[in-house]
Amino acid sequence: EELLPKLDEDRLLIWRAAYLSAALGQPDLAFELLGRLCALRFGLLVFAKWSSVLEPLHGDPRYAELLLRIGVSS
Repeated sequence: EELLPKLDEDRLLIWRAAYLSAALGQPDLAFELLGRLCALRFGLLVFAKWSSVLEPLHGDPRYAELLLRIGVSS
């Protein structure tokens, strides 16, 4: 969490932090960061659906919402 202020608009750093958060069982932080990437229109988000690192988030209703925001059907 101490990294959050430093993340500002560094898209790759936010992407890595989101993946780490998901892998470490911190879904709230992961979704916050993924939402930030959506707002920044980060292109690599289209691959979120197929990322095994984000599998822990699949059961969360926010995951389906994220896919809709990205434009990838669930």
